[in-house]
Amino acid sequence: MKKLLFIYILSLCELVLYAQTDEMNYYFYKVDSIIKHKDSFKKKLENEIQSFKVKLKQGQNPEDIYPINRLIYEAYKTYISDSALIYLNKNIELAHTMQRIDLLQESLIEKSYIYAATGMLSAADTCLQEALSYPMNTQNKLKYFTQKIYNLSHQEELYNNNCKNEITQNCDSILRLESSPENPYFIWANFYKYYADSKHMPQIILMLKDKISELEASDPWYPHFTFALSYLLIKVCSEERIKYLALSAITDIKNVNRDSPSIMMLTQEAYKLNKLDYAYNYIHYIVESQNEYPSRTRTSNYMISLQNTVDKMQQLSKAKEKANQQFITTLICLFIILCTSSTYIYILLRKQTHSKKELQKKMKSWIKM
Repeated sequence: MKKLLFIYILSLCELVLYAQTDEMNYYFYKVDSIIKHKDSFKKKLENEIQSFKVKLKQGQNPEDIYPINRLIYEAYKTYISDSALIYLNKNIELAHTMQRIDLLQESLIEKSYIYAATGMLSAADTCLQEALSYPMNTQNKLKYFTQKIYNLSHQEELYNNNCKNEITQNCDSILRLESSPENPYFIWANFYKYYADSKHMPQIILMLKDKISELEASDPWYPHFTFALSYLLIKVCSEERIKYLALSAITDIKNVNRDSPSIMMLTQEAYKLNKLDYAYNYIHYIVESQNEYPSRTRTSNYMISLQNTVDKMQQLSKAKEKANQQFITTLICLFIILCTSSTYIYILLRKQTHSKKELQKKMKSWIKM
Protein backbone atom coordinates (compact mmCIF):
# COMPACT_ATOMS: atom_id res chain seq x y z
CA MET A 1 0.00 0.00 0.00
CA LYS A 2 2.80 2.42 0.91
CA LYS A 3 4.59 1.57 -2.31
CA LEU A 4 1.47 2.34 -4.35
CA LEU A 5 0.99 5.65 -2.50
CA PHE A 6 4.61 6.61 -3.18
CA ILE A 7 4.18 5.83 -6.91
CA TYR A 8 0.96 7.87 -6.99
CA ILE A 9 2.61 10.91 -5.34
CA LEU A 10 5.62 10.61 -7.66
CA SER A 11 3.34 10.44 -10.71
CA LEU A 12 1.40 13.47 -9.47
CA CYS A 13 4.63 15.44 -9.04
CA GLU A 14 5.70 14.50 -12.57
CA LEU A 15 2.34 15.67 -13.94
CA VAL A 16 2.63 19.00 -12.11
CA LEU A 17 6.20 19.46 -13.38
CA TYR A 18 5.11 18.61 -16.93
CA ALA A 19 2.21 21.08 -16.71
CA GLN A 20 4.53 23.85 -15.48
CA THR A 21 7.05 23.15 -18.24
CA ASP A 22 4.28 23.09 -20.83
CA GLU A 23 2.96 26.45 -19.59
CA MET A 24 6.44 27.99 -19.75
CA ASN A 25 6.85 26.74 -23.32
CA TYR A 26 3.49 28.28 -24.19
CA TYR A 27 4.55 31.74 -22.99
CA PHE A 28 7.94 31.54 -24.73
CA TYR A 29 6.12 30.58 -27.92
CA LYS A 30 3.52 33.32 -27.44
CA VAL A 31 6.16 36.07 -27.22
CA ASP A 32 7.97 34.59 -30.23
CA SER A 33 4.77 34.62 -32.30
CA ILE A 34 3.94 38.21 -31.26
CA ILE A 35 7.40 39.37 -32.37
CA LYS A 36 6.62 38.08 -35.88
CA HIS A 37 3.87 40.74 -36.10
CA LYS A 38 6.08 43.61 -34.88
CA ASP A 39 5.87 45.44 -38.21
CA SER A 40 2.06 45.60 -38.06
CA PHE A 41 2.21 47.09 -34.55
CA LYS A 42 4.74 49.64 -35.76
CA LYS A 43 2.55 50.56 -38.73
CA LYS A 44 -0.48 50.98 -36.45
CA LEU A 45 1.48 53.33 -34.18
CA GLU A 46 2.74 55.34 -37.16
CA ASN A 47 -0.86 55.74 -38.36
CA GLU A 48 -1.92 57.00 -34.92
CA ILE A 49 0.95 59.51 -34.88
CA GLN A 50 -0.03 60.71 -38.35
CA SER A 51 -3.64 61.22 -37.25
CA PHE A 52 -2.44 63.28 -34.25
CA LYS A 53 -0.29 65.42 -36.55
CA VAL A 54 -3.31 66.10 -38.77
CA LYS A 55 -5.22 67.31 -35.69
CA LEU A 56 -2.21 69.40 -34.70
CA LYS A 57 -2.54 71.46 -37.90
CA GLN A 58 -6.08 72.37 -36.84
CA GLY A 59 -4.94 73.77 -33.48
CA GLN A 60 -5.53 77.50 -33.12
CA ASN A 61 -4.09 78.36 -29.70
CA PRO A 62 -1.60 76.95 -27.13
CA GLU A 63 -4.42 75.42 -25.05
CA ASP A 64 -5.45 73.31 -28.07
CA ILE A 65 -1.94 72.47 -29.28
CA TYR A 66 -0.42 71.38 -25.93
CA PRO A 67 -2.60 68.24 -25.39
CA ILE A 68 -2.12 67.12 -29.01
CA ASN A 69 1.66 67.54 -28.67
CA ARG A 70 1.37 65.49 -25.50
CA LEU A 71 -0.38 62.66 -27.39
CA ILE A 72 2.34 62.70 -30.07
CA TYR A 73 5.01 62.66 -27.36
CA GLU A 74 3.36 59.68 -25.64
CA ALA A 75 3.35 57.80 -28.95
CA TYR A 76 7.04 58.53 -29.50
CA LYS A 77 8.03 58.16 -25.83
CA THR A 78 9.39 54.61 -26.01
CA TYR A 79 9.55 54.43 -29.80
CA ILE A 80 11.82 57.22 -31.10
CA SER A 81 13.49 59.29 -28.38
CA ASP A 82 14.62 62.17 -30.62
CA SER A 83 11.08 62.75 -31.91
CA ALA A 84 9.71 62.54 -28.37
CA LEU A 85 12.11 65.29 -27.27
CA ILE A 86 11.03 67.57 -30.15
CA TYR A 87 7.41 67.58 -28.97
CA LEU A 88 8.38 67.89 -25.31
CA ASN A 89 10.46 70.97 -26.08
CA LYS A 90 7.51 72.46 -28.00
CA ASN A 91 5.29 71.87 -24.97
CA ILE A 92 7.84 73.49 -22.65
CA GLU A 93 7.67 76.61 -24.82
CA LEU A 94 3.86 76.48 -24.82
CA ALA A 95 3.79 76.10 -21.02
CA HIS A 96 5.91 79.25 -20.70
CA THR A 97 3.59 81.05 -23.14
CA MET A 98 0.51 80.01 -21.15
CA GLN A 99 2.32 80.67 -17.84
CA ARG A 100 1.28 77.21 -16.68
CA ILE A 101 3.83 76.06 -14.09
CA ASP A 102 2.08 72.69 -13.67
CA LEU A 103 2.36 71.89 -17.39
CA LEU A 104 5.97 73.10 -17.48
CA GLN A 105 6.84 70.74 -14.61
CA GLU A 106 4.95 67.88 -16.27
CA SER A 107 6.98 68.30 -19.48
CA LEU A 108 10.30 68.66 -17.61
CA ILE A 109 9.62 65.44 -15.68
CA GLU A 110 8.81 63.64 -18.93
CA LYS A 111 11.97 65.07 -20.50
CA SER A 112 13.91 63.63 -17.57
CA TYR A 113 12.47 60.22 -18.45
CA ILE A 114 13.72 60.40 -22.07
CA TYR A 115 17.21 61.40 -20.95
CA ALA A 116 17.36 58.64 -18.30
CA ALA A 117 15.98 55.99 -20.68
CA THR A 118 18.75 56.77 -23.18
CA GLY A 119 21.48 56.86 -20.50
CA MET A 120 21.91 60.66 -20.20
CA LEU A 121 21.51 60.62 -16.42
CA SER A 122 23.13 63.98 -15.69
CA ALA A 123 20.74 65.75 -18.08
CA ALA A 124 17.85 63.77 -16.56
CA ASP A 125 18.68 65.07 -13.06
CA THR A 126 19.03 68.64 -14.38
CA CYS A 127 15.46 68.48 -15.72
CA LEU A 128 14.15 67.32 -12.34
CA GLN A 129 16.02 70.08 -10.52
CA GLU A 130 14.50 72.67 -12.83
CA ALA A 131 11.02 71.22 -12.25
CA LEU A 132 11.59 71.34 -8.50
CA SER A 133 12.46 75.06 -8.59
CA TYR A 134 8.70 75.84 -8.83
CA PRO A 135 5.92 74.99 -6.33
CA MET A 136 4.42 71.58 -7.17
CA ASN A 137 0.90 70.21 -6.92
CA THR A 138 0.36 66.70 -5.50
CA GLN A 139 0.08 64.97 -8.89
CA ASN A 140 3.35 66.43 -10.14
CA LYS A 141 5.04 65.55 -6.85
CA LEU A 142 4.02 61.91 -7.35
CA LYS A 143 5.41 62.01 -10.90
CA TYR A 144 8.58 63.75 -9.70
CA PHE A 145 9.42 61.19 -6.98
CA THR A 146 8.55 58.29 -9.31
CA GLN A 147 10.86 59.69 -11.99
CA LYS A 148 13.59 60.24 -9.39
CA ILE A 149 13.38 56.55 -8.47
CA TYR A 150 13.65 55.63 -12.16
CA ASN A 151 16.76 57.80 -12.55
CA LEU A 152 18.39 56.33 -9.43
CA SER A 153 17.68 52.75 -10.54
CA HIS A 154 19.36 53.51 -13.88
CA GLN A 155 22.29 55.02 -12.02
CA GLU A 156 22.66 51.74 -10.11
CA GLU A 157 22.48 49.77 -13.36
CA LEU A 158 24.91 51.94 -15.33
CA TYR A 159 27.48 52.87 -12.68
CA ASN A 160 26.95 50.07 -10.11
CA ASN A 161 26.22 52.71 -7.47
CA ASN A 162 24.30 51.79 -4.33
CA CYS A 163 21.30 54.14 -4.38
CA LYS A 164 19.06 52.06 -2.11
CA ASN A 165 18.80 54.69 0.63
CA GLU A 166 17.91 57.47 -1.83
CA ILE A 167 15.37 55.22 -3.54
CA THR A 168 13.78 54.40 -0.17
CA GLN A 169 13.58 58.10 0.71
CA ASN A 170 11.73 58.86 -2.52
CA CYS A 171 9.43 55.88 -1.94
CA ASP A 172 8.60 57.26 1.51
CA SER A 173 7.86 60.65 -0.06
CA ILE A 174 5.33 58.99 -2.38
CA LEU A 175 3.76 57.03 0.48
CA ARG A 176 3.32 60.22 2.50
CA LEU A 177 1.39 61.72 -0.42
CA GLU A 178 -0.62 58.61 -1.34
CA SER A 179 -1.79 56.04 1.22
CA SER A 180 -4.50 54.25 -0.76
CA PRO A 181 -3.56 50.58 -1.43
CA GLU A 182 -5.46 50.81 -4.73
CA ASN A 183 -3.42 53.70 -6.07
CA PRO A 184 -0.72 52.68 -8.63
CA TYR A 185 1.81 55.10 -7.12
CA PHE A 186 1.32 53.49 -3.69
CA ILE A 187 1.92 50.01 -5.13
CA TRP A 188 4.91 51.14 -7.19
CA ALA A 189 6.55 52.84 -4.18
CA ASN A 190 6.04 49.70 -2.05
CA PHE A 191 7.62 47.56 -4.75
CA TYR A 192 10.74 49.72 -4.98
CA LYS A 193 10.98 50.05 -1.21
CA TYR A 194 10.73 46.32 -0.44
CA TYR A 195 11.89 44.50 -3.61
CA ALA A 196 15.02 43.29 -1.76
CA ASP A 197 13.25 42.62 1.57
CA SER A 198 12.41 38.91 1.89
CA LYS A 199 10.11 39.64 4.85
CA HIS A 200 7.80 41.96 2.89
CA MET A 201 8.18 40.25 -0.49
CA PRO A 202 5.18 37.85 -0.18
CA GLN A 203 2.94 40.82 0.68
CA ILE A 204 4.17 42.84 -2.33
CA ILE A 205 3.73 39.83 -4.64
CA LEU A 206 0.13 39.43 -3.48
CA MET A 207 -0.50 43.18 -3.86
CA LEU A 208 0.83 43.16 -7.43
CA LYS A 209 -1.16 40.05 -8.39
CA ASP A 210 -4.38 41.58 -7.07
CA LYS A 211 -3.78 44.85 -8.93
CA ILE A 212 -2.83 43.12 -12.20
CA SER A 213 -6.03 41.07 -12.09
CA GLU A 214 -8.00 44.35 -12.08
CA LEU A 215 -6.12 46.00 -14.96
CA GLU A 216 -6.64 45.79 -18.70
CA ALA A 217 -3.52 45.14 -20.80
CA SER A 218 -4.05 48.59 -22.32
CA ASP A 219 -3.54 50.30 -18.95
CA PRO A 220 -0.16 52.18 -18.86
CA TRP A 221 0.68 50.57 -15.51
CA TYR A 222 0.07 47.00 -16.73
CA PRO A 223 3.52 46.28 -18.28
CA HIS A 224 5.22 47.92 -15.28
CA PHE A 225 3.35 45.85 -12.70
CA THR A 226 3.71 42.56 -14.62
CA PHE A 227 7.45 43.19 -14.94
CA ALA A 228 7.76 44.13 -11.24
CA LEU A 229 5.92 40.93 -10.27
CA SER A 230 8.12 38.79 -12.53
CA TYR A 231 11.21 40.41 -10.96
CA LEU A 232 10.07 39.33 -7.49
CA LEU A 233 9.04 35.86 -8.72
CA ILE A 234 12.54 35.37 -10.15
CA LYS A 235 13.94 36.14 -6.70
CA VAL A 236 11.75 33.46 -5.09
CA CYS A 237 12.39 31.02 -7.99
CA SER A 238 8.71 30.74 -8.90
CA GLU A 239 7.66 29.04 -12.15
CA GLU A 240 5.18 31.90 -12.68
CA ARG A 241 8.03 34.30 -13.46
CA ILE A 242 7.95 33.32 -17.14
CA LYS A 243 4.21 34.01 -17.38
CA TYR A 244 4.43 37.57 -16.05
CA LEU A 245 7.64 38.35 -17.93
CA ALA A 246 5.91 37.23 -21.11
CA LEU A 247 2.77 39.28 -20.37
CA SER A 248 4.92 42.37 -19.84
CA ALA A 249 6.99 41.69 -22.97
CA ILE A 250 3.90 41.08 -25.12
CA THR A 251 2.39 44.41 -24.03
CA ASP A 252 5.66 46.24 -24.73
CA ILE A 253 5.98 44.65 -28.20
CA LYS A 254 2.41 45.58 -29.08
CA ASN A 255 3.02 49.15 -27.84
CA VAL A 256 6.32 49.30 -29.80
CA ASN A 257 8.12 49.99 -26.52
CA ARG A 258 11.86 50.06 -27.27
CA ASP A 259 12.69 50.69 -23.60
CA SER A 260 11.50 47.27 -22.45
CA PRO A 261 13.46 45.48 -19.72
CA SER A 262 11.09 42.49 -19.80
CA ILE A 263 12.16 41.19 -23.23
CA MET A 264 15.82 41.31 -22.14
CA MET A 265 15.11 39.48 -18.90
CA LEU A 266 12.99 36.94 -20.78
CA THR A 267 15.95 36.36 -23.11
CA GLN A 268 18.15 35.62 -20.09
CA GLU A 269 15.55 33.21 -18.69
CA ALA A 270 15.24 31.47 -22.07
CA TYR A 271 19.02 31.06 -22.11
CA LYS A 272 19.09 29.64 -18.57
CA LEU A 273 16.34 27.15 -19.45
CA ASN A 274 18.18 26.14 -22.64
CA LYS A 275 15.42 27.56 -24.89
CA LEU A 276 18.09 28.82 -27.25
CA ASP A 277 15.94 29.15 -30.37
CA TYR A 278 13.61 31.50 -28.51
CA ALA A 279 16.53 33.41 -26.95
CA TYR A 280 18.11 33.86 -30.37
CA ASN A 281 14.86 35.23 -31.86
CA TYR A 282 14.36 37.60 -28.93
CA ILE A 283 17.90 38.93 -29.39
CA HIS A 284 17.17 39.86 -33.00
CA TYR A 285 14.23 41.94 -31.75
CA ILE A 286 16.45 43.57 -29.10
CA VAL A 287 19.08 44.46 -31.72
CA GLU A 288 16.43 46.26 -33.78
CA SER A 289 15.14 48.06 -30.67
CA GLN A 290 18.66 49.18 -29.71
CA ASN A 291 19.20 50.61 -33.20
CA GLU A 292 15.99 52.65 -33.04
CA TYR A 293 16.09 53.54 -29.33
CA PRO A 294 19.72 53.33 -28.13
CA SER A 295 20.18 53.04 -24.37
CA ARG A 296 23.48 52.81 -22.54
CA THR A 297 21.79 51.28 -19.48
CA ARG A 298 20.21 48.43 -21.46
CA THR A 299 23.19 47.75 -23.76
CA SER A 300 25.40 46.07 -21.12
CA ASN A 301 22.73 43.52 -20.15
CA TYR A 302 21.87 42.97 -23.79
CA MET A 303 25.50 42.25 -24.68
CA ILE A 304 25.79 39.65 -21.92
CA SER A 305 22.61 37.89 -23.11
CA LEU A 306 23.75 38.10 -26.72
CA GLN A 307 27.23 36.73 -26.01
CA ASN A 308 25.93 33.89 -23.82
CA THR A 309 23.30 32.83 -26.33
CA VAL A 310 25.58 33.07 -29.36
CA ASP A 311 28.33 31.10 -27.54
CA LYS A 312 25.85 28.39 -26.56
CA MET A 313 24.43 28.25 -30.09
CA GLN A 314 27.97 27.90 -31.50
CA GLN A 315 28.73 25.12 -29.02
CA LEU A 316 25.55 23.29 -29.98
CA SER A 317 26.26 23.86 -33.67
CA LYS A 318 29.76 22.38 -33.29
CA ALA A 319 28.41 19.47 -31.26
CA LYS A 320 25.71 18.88 -33.88
CA GLU A 321 28.27 19.12 -36.70
CA LYS A 322 30.52 16.64 -34.89
CA ALA A 323 27.58 14.30 -34.30
CA ASN A 324 26.61 14.60 -37.99
CA GLN A 325 30.19 13.78 -39.05
CA GLN A 326 30.23 10.75 -36.75
CA PHE A 327 26.85 9.67 -38.10
CA ILE A 328 28.04 10.05 -41.73
CA THR A 329 31.27 8.16 -40.93
CA THR A 330 29.23 5.38 -39.34
CA LEU A 331 26.94 5.24 -42.37
CA ILE A 332 29.94 5.04 -44.74
CA CYS A 333 31.48 2.26 -42.65
CA LEU A 334 28.19 0.37 -42.63
CA PHE A 335 27.89 0.87 -46.40
CA ILE A 336 31.41 -0.48 -46.96
CA ILE A 337 30.72 -3.44 -44.70
CA LEU A 338 27.43 -4.06 -46.48
CA CYS A 339 29.08 -3.85 -49.92
CA THR A 340 31.95 -6.11 -48.82
CA SER A 341 29.53 -8.61 -47.33
CA SER A 342 27.32 -8.51 -50.42
CA THR A 343 30.33 -9.02 -52.70
CA TYR A 344 31.60 -11.88 -50.54
CA ILE A 345 28.18 -13.53 -50.49
CA TYR A 346 27.88 -13.03 -54.27
CA ILE A 347 31.27 -14.70 -54.83
CA LEU A 348 30.30 -17.58 -52.56
CA LEU A 349 27.01 -18.00 -54.41
CA ARG A 350 28.85 -17.94 -57.76
CA LYS A 351 31.29 -20.57 -56.53
CA GLN A 352 28.44 -22.65 -55.18
CA THR A 353 26.58 -22.41 -58.50
CA HIS A 354 29.74 -23.28 -60.42
CA SER A 355 30.42 -26.25 -58.14
CA LYS A 356 26.87 -27.41 -58.54
CA LYS A 357 27.14 -27.28 -62.34
CA GLU A 358 30.42 -29.18 -62.26
CA LEU A 359 28.87 -31.79 -60.02
CA GLN A 360 25.91 -32.16 -62.37
CA LYS A 361 28.29 -32.65 -65.35
CA LYS A 362 30.16 -35.34 -63.50
CA MET A 363 26.92 -37.03 -62.51
CA LYS A 364 25.79 -37.08 -66.15
CA SER A 365 29.10 -38.55 -67.31
CA TRP A 366 28.90 -41.26 -64.69
CA ILE A 367 25.38 -42.17 -65.75
CA LYS A 368 26.48 -42.53 -69.44
CA MET A 369 29.23 -44.90 -68.41
